[in-house]
Amino acid sequence: MCSWRKNKKFLKEKNFKQTIPPVKVEDGEEITYEKATASLRRSVHFFSPLQASDGHWPAENAGPLFFLPPLVMCTYITGHLNTVFPAEHRKEILRYIYYHQ
Repeated sequence: MCSWRKNKKFLKEKNFKQTIPPVKVEDGEEITYEKATASLRRSVHFFSPLQASDGHWPAENAGPLFFLPPLVMCTYITGHLNTVFPAEHRKEILRYIYYHQ
């Protein structure tokens, strides 16, 4: 089942109804404190029922491909790519990402 379907089911089980109206911001319009606060309240109101009873937000991750690219980017940006991954691992990581893109 898709994650949005799971979320929809989860919200239905908790009898969720969004009661806070959406905030519209036009091009070039200044974002006020009130609009930002209203948007934040709407977001919190939406995500609160999605939180499980033990405090986590259930999610469906796409396996290693979900976590690997950010790990490679972070190690590259910090200058530790060659330290963390030997040449053989870097080659296989590139191959894996290339074939699964």
